[in-house]
Amino acid sequence: MGKGAQLGVLIKDGTVLETMGNLSAAVFDKTGTLTRGEPVVVACDVPDDALRLAAALEAKSEHPLARAVVTYATGRDLAPLPAAESFEAVVGEGVRGVVEGREVFVGVGKAEGEGSRGPGFGAPAGRIQFRDEPKPDAAATVRELSRDFAVTSYMVTGDAAPTARAIAEE
Repeated sequence: MGKGAQLGVLIKDGTVLETMGNLSAAVFDKTGTLTRGEPVVVACDVPDDALRLAAALEAKSEHPLARAVVTYATGRDLAPLPAAESFEAVVGEGVRGVVEGREVFVGVGKAEGEGSRGPGFGAPAGRIQFRDEPKPDAAATVRELSRDFAVTSYMVTGDAAPTARAIAEE
């Protein structure tokens, strides 16, 4: 139990260790457990003027994808971003608001193998694709559980199926 504590694993008591010896399955949450939990933009076909407005709106959000958009836009020298005049998070869909007098919506879409989000101004302005990189030791951990302990691993996520499959395959 002392070695586990050194490695950041807290074990309540010996009974837990005995139970672990009989483990046949492990369930992992994808985001932050198997992946870094910090999505980054991997592709963007949004024109700079629309990206600047989208990032200004996303700056009001605490969502990890919003932070990735702001970081990406800032890296493209689109800062300083204008202030959003209004902001509303639409659960499961995205965010909307007014930036520089324009109504802006940044919403959720689907792309094979990765999450995507894109700004709209009455019509879609383009797509931004994201990726949350697997942690360096995630694949080895799952492999060792299977090989050394005959444990079947499962992953749970709220992500779209293509995103989940891409991470599971890795």
